[in-house]
Amino acid sequence: MRKLFICLANSKKYNQRCIAGIELKESTRTGYKYEIVRQNDNPVWIRPISDNEHGEISSELVDHIHLLDIVEINATAAAPQGYQSENVLFDSRSLQVVGRVDKTETLIDKLLAVDTPTLFGNPERVVHMNDIGQLDHSLMLIKPSIVRVYKSIRLRGNPQTKASFLYGAARYDLPVTDIDFEENFAQNLNVLRACTRIYFTVSLGIEYYEQHYKLVAGILYF
Repeated sequence: MRKLFICLANSKKYNQRCIAGIELKESTRTGYKYEIVRQNDNPVWIRPISDNEHGEISSELVDHIHLLDIVEINATAAAPQGYQSENVLFDSRSLQVVGRVDKTETLIDKLLAVDTPTLFGNPERVVHMNDIGQLDHSLMLIKPSIVRVYKSIRLRGNPQTKASFLYGAARYDLPVTDIDFEENFAQNLNVLRACTRIYFTVSLGIEYYEQHYKLVAGILYF
């Protein structure tokens, strides 16, 4: 089945890649090419996955894809895995970029999650495996405030890009896995300083030592 989505996540996953976005459909309204697919007022997300153990996609397949690209795939089967309800298998030969969305606040605001006062049900940086059954989604687009992106060092000594920000009444501090942003940030640590509009795609990862970690998988800024 042909599927279209706006790419809003383009991140690292087990040394390969994970892309995801909000589904579009062809519009029946005069003057409009596409419409956002919604369910219960919230935009519907798609995460194309492979048949690899963790669903990661080959980097070579998606190296040309960037945030806000309109991507077309031939989805061969829905492949939900519990809270990761967005997963779909697809024909890798069908993946192509067919357009691009303008980077404007008016348009991107239409993609935001609604009625979500916290990230995935709590103000923490993780969701415990005992609570994961209460969730039916693993992706959301938010507009954070008081954002600070910085470099930290993991316990094993490896550098990591992290984002500290306010969302709702909670402050979060999460790893950043956006491929393009990490490259830009490495070249210019002040890349966000002059930006007045910042959006995060937040993703909920697979289980790791009984925890599901929240990740910033896409950053839009202008």
